[in-house]
Amino acid sequence: MPTDDRGVGLIEVVITALVGSVILTVVASVFITTLQSAATTRDRDFATGRVQAISTSLSTAVRTADAVSASSTIARVRIPTGTDSWECHAWAVVDLTTGIGSGATEAADGDAELRTLTYAPLTDPSDATPQPDLTWGALTDRVDQATNDADVPQPYFSLDGERLTWHLAVVATEDENLSDGATAQVSGSAVARGVSETTASEEAARCW
Repeated sequence: MPTDDRGVGLIEVVITALVGSVILTVVASVFITTLQSAATTRDRDFATGRVQAISTSLSTAVRTADAVSASSTIARVRIPTGTDSWECHAWAVVDLTTGIGSGATEAADGDAELRTLTYAPLTDPSDATPQPDLTWGALTDRVDQATNDADVPQPYFSLDGERLTWHLAVVATEDENLSDGATAQVSGSAVARGVSETTASEEAARCW
């Protein structure tokens, strides 16, 4: 019986290679899409957890404070810590760095970050109020103004009497190679209700 010993021809090789490349392209596309989708979900959860933690921290600090001050980008509180003793806390929305995380460098890039500082009261009239710089701890590398129901940006901080209100939108990513990040926003407020146990002039322990 005659046998077919022609082997595989050039056309068969080309067709096999083309089919294989198409299959690999489809598999790679599905794999990348799955990775990006998973990254987006993680980033959304990451951003939500971070903005809620920031809001809780603000709320707790303000409620225990006996004095509060705020501009649209900086909030400060003074917290009684005992008889004739206080602690100052500040939060500031500033643009001091480029990039995020360990890769951030000292230069403005148009993306604001939220920074915080805890410092001792200013007891000397000549003491200057601390201003935001890189020594302030970064709570998040990217923050924006939260919007209302009409999609209008709200001020980061506002003050009405002793009530501090904040509107923050945090953009967070765990891997910038897979995702540009997810945004989670929160609006909250709290009233300063702390009581000072002091026998001295509170003006001798100012925070701003």
